[in-house]
Amino acid sequence: LQMEYQKLGFKDDFGIDKQVINYAQSKAMPIIELETLEQQLTMFNHLSTHGDHMLTETFKQMDDIEHYFLDLIHAWKKGDMAALSQYYQLSFDGSEYGQLSEKVMLIERN
Repeated sequence: LQMEYQKLGFKDDFGIDKQVINYAQSKAMPIIELETLEQQLTMFNHLSTHGDHMLTETFKQMDDIEHYFLDLIHAWKKGDMAALSQYYQLSFDGSEYGQLSEKVMLIERN
């Protein structure tokens, strides 16, 4: 997916993580991680039992990434909660995988 985002002109250098890290480094501020790499990998390990589904969904998104991602950004910029809620529901649907993803990626992390 990252390569598809790059084709659309998005660069990871402009991502929020890099912006915050660059700012902190420019001010000689300490950088404290909220999650370790190991914690992040463990999160995805919990989802590995649904690897086929995750891969299928990734390929589906790639087919329509420009429309999907640009609409999502537009909804975020406008503060369109109805559209953002719809994207949330698409991402974390009622399927076993959707419910597990929501639990592992959002609920247990926050």
